Amino acid sequence: MKKPSFSTLLRSLARTFGIQSSYLDVGKVRRKASLESLQRILAALGVSVGSAAEAEETLDAKRRESQERVCDPVLIAWNGNCRAIKFRLPGSGGNHAVRGELQLEGGETFDMTRTGENHDCILQLPPKLPLGYHKLHLEHDGTRITSTLISAPRKAFHAKGRKLSREWGVVTPVYSLRSNRNWGSGDLADLAEVGSWLKAWNGRVVGTLPLMAVHLQEPFDPSPYAPLSRRAWNEFYLAIDQLPELMECAPAAELVNSAAFQQELQALREAPLVDYRQQSSLRRQVLELLTQHFFQQRGSRWSAFQQAIHDDPFLEDYARFRAVWESNSKPWQEWSERQRAGQIDSADFDQAAFRYHLFAQWATRVQVEKLSSDMRLDKSTLYLDYPVGVHPNGYDAWRHADLFVPAVAVGAPPDSVFTKGQNWGLSPFNPERLRATGYRYFIESVRCQMQQAGALRIDHVMGLHRQFWVPAERPASEGVFVNYPAEEMYAVLCLESHLQRTQLMGENLGTVPPAVNRMLNRHAISGTYVVQYELKPQADEPLAAPPALSVASINTHDMPTFAAFLQGLDLEDLFQLGLFDEQGIAVERARRTAIVNALVQHLRQSRLLADQDSEPSSERIRDALLLWLARSDSRNLLIALEDLWLELLPQNVPGTSTDRPNWRRKHRLTLAAMYENAETDALLQQVQEARVGLRAKTPDSAIAADHTPLLSLAEDRP
Repeated sequence: MKKPSFSTLLRSLARTFGIQSSYLDVGKVRRKASLESLQRILAALGVSVGSAAEAEETLDAKRRESQERVCDPVLIAWNGNCRAIKFRLPGSGGNHAVRGELQLEGGETFDMTRTGENHDCILQLPPKLPLGYHKLHLEHDGTRITSTLISAPRKAFHAKGRKLSREWGVVTPVYSLRSNRNWGSGDLADLAEVGSWLKAWNGRVVGTLPLMAVHLQEPFDPSPYAPLSRRAWNEFYLAIDQLPELMECAPAAELVNSAAFQQELQALREAPLVDYRQQSSLRRQVLELLTQHFFQQRGSRWSAFQQAIHDDPFLEDYARFRAVWESNSKPWQEWSERQRAGQIDSADFDQAAFRYHLFAQWATRVQVEKLSSDMRLDKSTLYLDYPVGVHPNGYDAWRHADLFVPAVAVGAPPDSVFTKGQNWGLSPFNPERLRATGYRYFIESVRCQMQQAGALRIDHVMGLHRQFWVPAERPASEGVFVNYPAEEMYAVLCLESHLQRTQLMGENLGTVPPAVNRMLNRHAISGTYVVQYELKPQADEPLAAPPALSVASINTHDMPTFAAFLQGLDLEDLFQLGLFDEQGIAVERARRTAIVNALVQHLRQSRLLADQDSEPSSERIRDALLLWLARSDSRNLLIALEDLWLELLPQNVPGTSTDRPNWRRKHRLTLAAMYENAETDALLQQVQEARVGLRAKTPDSAIAADHTPLLSLAEDRP
């Protein structure tokens, strides 16, 4: 019989590691992974294959390993129900004595010893397991095997007694908030102020981008979706003027009150873009003085600080990592072998830098906890975001190096706009290692966010099912999909959502396999409904209603603002970036014109725009669209704060980095100016009335008068 070719063996081997050898692209065309890509991904997983003989040998070993596996490393008991565990013992013939012990998370144990002659064995479990992470220990012929048993609710948490489908609020990046008291960009005190302002209209949700620590030194990367750690808070958002230590530390107060310092702060406040480097330098000058004061005086907050360190060793470990990084002035991949392995001595770093990062991280955590606590007491929801990956140079990729795959990055396959695909530069989980550890890191990281969030958005929720891995030094078009143990990760999310009383939302935009939406529905996790993504140019049905199990919005941080979308400014930007040629941009302009016209007609048919309003302004279209969304059955409605005054410039242009000022744009209006905007007040009042089901006013009396006419997409622009 003819032996299989190297290509056939390699593709079979890839599939045993969960690597898809092909996929359907956005145009429903099957794309086949190259052999080189498969080899590179396998190598990143520690499997080196250079010949047919090697591939066959490795494939046989992998199959034997699967056949000889006694029990899966992770088991699930949905709603506490898992009456029996099936497993297969190795060896042949004879009697088999198996000692089974179930150890509940609370400490209680159950003995389940069994003797029999079959290799296929069944252990009976208690009829109803408590929620939690339990351990199943199996012992046979001196071999002990341990599996994690996750007892989780099948559906994610939802607060009882609340109108789950009618909540609404705003979403904004923290850095973009402008006030007369912050230090050049928004901070946690500004975010709290937005929540207080929103309550006047009974808006109860304040959403923001990830609040996790990022690179603000070299290599500079301010993206909130490239965190150093999913457990570390971004000290850049610390409201320093709210720290008690500032009132106690005379040198720090003197520095802050000096004319030169205040002059720099004012310049930073007035700048349209966030200057992370300059602002970080000023902030650090003050925080270093406060750190010295804090450790010397050991004042009123010292005992709380000591307790936090005792309860969570992560704080000191993270501070050591940051201090070593500063001492070496290079990423951890270039540290000594001992340090790369996670072993740090006190001589490896400057103690002052260690104390600075320890104090800054703890102080930021305290402010985040206060923001969360205050909002929960007000029956409001802090809506946070859990990113799909971590920065490869960060703490998580260092401390948990065995869980993250080197030499590959998470990205996205080619689509109609990004025809060459996208490389997001984020380190992905190793699925097998994640399972082998019982999801410890995943549990700790989502728990950290849920402890503070009333609602948590799972960025790129398709990543729980599969992720697009791009090999190092290869174009994104040569990436491949790798499968993940989705059911087990959903079990963790559902369990943690109940333990922390946090609602879950999944960002399911883009190329979404059918299984993803089915899974979201099964576990009562809200999907994402975004108008700009849903709009079609067909005049008869341009926009379907949002599903009840969804978070509805006009756009996201990765999309143009609503005003820019109406005017087609995003298309012009993509053309300037070379993503469209002359013919392509002409097609897209015509399509956008048709989409906007269809939207206007849809809003007229919904009786939210007057028929006689032949050329409605951007304000009128926005107001009508928000009322249409507010009347829908969507569980949550989020309004981008900047759309309330029709900002034109985006927060982020996907596929770009230094060629666009991503993650730096501040709002045009200060918070004070926003509070004094009567048109915004009237709009939010109508949104609230529509959410609670009151009769909305007619368009002519309810929607503000025209100010900025809608531009024709056909006309030339400067």
